[in-house]
Amino acid sequence: TALIQFFSLPQKQFALIWSPKCACTTVSSLIAQYVSGSAEFGEEGKQPRAYLNKNGINKKGLSQLKDLFEDQKLDRFVVLTRDPISRLVSTFTNKFLIKVRADKNKIIEIAQRGRYEGFSLKFINDCAESGLAFHGKTPLVKEADVSDFSLAYLVNYINHKAVDIGNVNDHFSPQIKSQSTLDLYTKIRDSVQEFKILRVENLNSDLQELAHMLDFTYTEIHNNKSPLPAGWQKSDDPAIIELSTKELTYMRRIPTRKALYSYIQQNGLDMSAFNYDVQFFGHQLA
Repeated sequence: TALIQFFSLPQKQFALIWSPKCACTTVSSLIAQYVSGSAEFGEEGKQPRAYLNKNGINKKGLSQLKDLFEDQKLDRFVVLTRDPISRLVSTFTNKFLIKVRADKNKIIEIAQRGRYEGFSLKFINDCAESGLAFHGKTPLVKEADVSDFSLAYLVNYINHKAVDIGNVNDHFSPQIKSQSTLDLYTKIRDSVQEFKILRVENLNSDLQELAHMLDFTYTEIHNNKSPLPAGWQKSDDPAIIELSTKELTYMRRIPTRKALYSYIQQNGLDMSAFNYDVQFFGHQLA
């Protein structure tokens, strides 16, 4: 079962909830800079979360957050979020389609080369083993060769009633997955002195507010945004949402938020897995 993760700064009675594919590298860079002060991260400078893990700043589990709250050790509460449709497009692109290497010069065509990260391949295997079909097709996996896996399948799978969303990797699922998590976030929000929803869509201004909350001036925040690879184009056409990763690689097309949003609207897709996110963050899915 996936666990919530958060950065805890006891001296500030501060907790920041973060999720994958929500500018977490950028935000963890800011927190790591705050923790290290004028000191360098050393070799871990390019991996701020590794630095924060090593220093006991990154915590896991709802029970740890609940303990801090019930022990009255929380005055400042921040929750990082991103529009769910943009987040789904981003995770599909970067985990199943293409990845731009850190040096920004090399493109890894994930679907073409079978270069999946372990948790990504496990997710597709779970989809295949579930037997859940979309338009009569279920993803086929032979070692690291994947067929018939599309963004449309991903969205349908995570919203399917037969799927336990609590067991789906955090990269591919809503940020708030249970009523108990929603209830705790709401209680903390209504009790603390300072509360902030840090939105990826307003990242620069919201980071300034976060730094102000910590009485901290930061510099050179790491930007993990990948450039558009040469030869590839973004497409707003909702029809590409049903194309497999192999077909998209052949066409050199990357779906946009607009494409997925239009596809959801046209097909009346069930997005109920995101109900808790909508309630807490006010995201608009329709």
